[in-house]
Amino acid sequence: MDFNLDNFFKTCTDIVDVKNKGYVGDKAFCFNLVITELLTGIPAWKVVTLRLLDKMCRNVSFMTTGSKVPDDSFEDCGKDTANFAGIQQWLYKN
Repeated sequence: MDFNLDNFFKTCTDIVDVKNKGYVGDKAFCFNLVITELLTGIPAWKVVTLRLLDKMCRNVSFMTTGSKVPDDSFEDCGKDTANFAGIQQWLYKN
């Protein structure tokens, strides 16, 4: 099986673009997370940390029981984990 890291990260950034537009339309990048911060007082990067923990739990589930969720795969989970890690760092720095 061939794996190209550059293609993996390119796919990840494409996913972020599509999902961000789905969540916030034409508003600022990660606007939904910024609103969460304003409503809860919890810094957005910490909210994303919780999502990262959720993805790590999902990875453990894949390791122990395989995929039990329709339309979810180990590969999708890996991309989501990479994306949340990048978004977390962006929010922390901005």
